[in-house]
Amino acid sequence: MEPPKEEEQVESPKEDLEEEQAELPKEELEKKQEDHQKEESKKDIEEKVENLEIPVYLEGKTLKGEIIENEIHDKNKRFVEFRKKKYPSYQIDDFSDINHYKAQNIKLPLQSQKLPKMKFNKKIFSGKVDLKCNDQTIYGVTIKANMSGKYEVIDFKNHDFNLTLILLEKKVINFFYKISENTVNIRGKNIYIFFKNLFSGWELIFRNKKISGHFKITSEKEIENLDIIIENIEKFLEIKKYLKIKEITLKNLLQNTRSLEVLYSYYTKTPKIIKGNITIRTYYNGQIEELDKLIISYPIKVNFLGIKNAFIEYNEINLDSSEITYENNKLEVQVFDTIQKITYEKIKK
Repeated sequence: MEPPKEEEQVESPKEDLEEEQAELPKEELEKKQEDHQKEESKKDIEEKVENLEIPVYLEGKTLKGEIIENEIHDKNKRFVEFRKKKYPSYQIDDFSDINHYKAQNIKLPLQSQKLPKMKFNKKIFSGKVDLKCNDQTIYGVTIKANMSGKYEVIDFKNHDFNLTLILLEKKVINFFYKISENTVNIRGKNIYIFFKNLFSGWELIFRNKKISGHFKITSEKEIENLDIIIENIEKFLEIKKYLKIKEITLKNLLQNTRSLEVLYSYYTKTPKIIKGNITIRTYYNGQIEELDKLIISYPIKVNFLGIKNAFIEYNEINLDSSEITYENNKLEVQVFDTIQKITYEKIKK
């Protein structure tokens, strides 16, 4: 039997480097270590951002750039690269993005807290009236007025809404309202405008041949949701002029406000004006003269209720020299709380 062979000891590249460095003079050693660190740093950067490019160029006093991702966009990965200050990397914040979350969180059908049950001991009136509030009039609304102890209860109702007022000595002390969800049309928009007028303090006037009255209700907490709904219905009605879109529920509309906003901006040629932060880090080889503007573009895809489109989004902001850092071919533009003008160009199939 042959005696066991001794295992060969294979030195690692790191050990080779350490031995080599130990034999070098001090100046050469420092340079060798610096070159090695640069090489390792370069490898690390290439490994993490190899699928991202942000080429930029100058056009007069405007810096123009394009974000190119050669893979499926990974938001978490891009955020990690940005936090580690890698090159290239980017972060674009839209402060108005919270409005999309607010829209998605609106509970439908839109209504206030329900009133306690009340027993009626005297009927006052029932019939049909026209309701007017500021510039909105709703015709042929059913009205029922009853007494419940010392309180007068007036109920207005039609196909689109229900409004109940509780009065004490002719003054509204409480109310309830509920608006039908299936109101994504012109009539529905006017219903929401009517209620916004009402809660903004405009006088509610009703009348017919036998009865009339007028009351005021103020409720600021109801107005924010009404504003969001009115704005999105108006945008939907506008893009229907350009696209064949089937009737939808308000719930579907409020779940798709980001796509709706892009389509509205594109078809109406209305730039989207927002506020937010922008940071762009990239490599650049050239002179940086005086700059006053940045335009950065990137592709986006939109799917609005099954209607798919692709666009180039252009984000334009104003700059000054304090927001630009340029050293060793590394360029960083960092602007906080700035106004961004966003436009869209459709990508042809």
